[in-house]
Amino acid sequence: MAEEMYGNGINILGTEESYRRDIYLKRAEMFLTNKMLEKALSDFDKASELFENPNPELIMKKAKITRKLNKPQNALILFEQVIKHDKSNELAKKALFKIVCMRMEERDFYGAYFNLKRLMKYKDLSSKIMQYYTLVEGIVFLMKRKTKKGIKLLTGFAQNLNLVNKQVQQMCFIYRAYGKMTMHLFKEALEDYKIAESILVLDDTSLFNKTLCESILILLENKYSEAFKHLEKARQILPDSRVSHFYKCIFHFYEFLNQKDNLTIENYMITQADIEMEKALEIAPKDSELQFYKGVILIVQKQYSEALKRLNKVC
Repeated sequence: MAEEMYGNGINILGTEESYRRDIYLKRAEMFLTNKMLEKALSDFDKASELFENPNPELIMKKAKITRKLNKPQNALILFEQVIKHDKSNELAKKALFKIVCMRMEERDFYGAYFNLKRLMKYKDLSSKIMQYYTLVEGIVFLMKRKTKKGIKLLTGFAQNLNLVNKQVQQMCFIYRAYGKMTMHLFKEALEDYKIAESILVLDDTSLFNKTLCESILILLENKYSEAFKHLEKARQILPDSRVSHFYKCIFHFYEFLNQKDNLTIENYMITQADIEMEKALEIAPKDSELQFYKGVILIVQKQYSEALKRLNKVC
């Protein structure tokens, strides 16, 4: 009924642009309230054509709707238009922050960091934006292998989580855990994964890493059978991952190193390590880390010439 009424109003008013524009805007808001997003966007588009100059507030509404319609590239274009046309800078800051959030959702942290730096040019930024800056900068440092600095920033971020949603809170602990894993701080990493899991359900990669940490800690207690069983749980989460085969190789190699004067078991363990490494190399043949450890296995097997060829490729 209301939709028909607005439609009649548009027909009656004909060429009176200001009236037509107002009716389109009001009908768009009605559609928006009723979650009829496509119709709302269509009316906002029609209204925008009747403004003499670009209207940042209207463009912002269109950008938000477009994002909800899962059209990220179109939404990004519209957010950039808001930044271009907003003279007060208040909407521009909000639009830039929306872009930051979209990049973070895509796990494009370099893109998020770039746009946060754009935000830093504006005055009177909120505490929430500064929090996001700390988080993203910490993750970028981890990606650049400046691990200690990255972990320090994420630890600072974790001390004040009230301003961010659960997804962002979890993100902090997941990435800090990963950073600790790269430093072989498996017990501390496991604690972070547990905190992340208490916030929201873990994604498969994080659940894999959590289970892997548990497996490694069991292995370090020389409980080989239990460690391999636990590692198998991780393998079931990401069965086609090179990491699964790589760590099973490392587990066999660790057990090999801890065998004493039992040549039969030593040969078995190094053979099993080699089998798992070959499976990992089938998935990622150009991975330099895998090639390096393959070279180490060949040295143990006294295949020195082949080992040298492998190591020369990566060293």
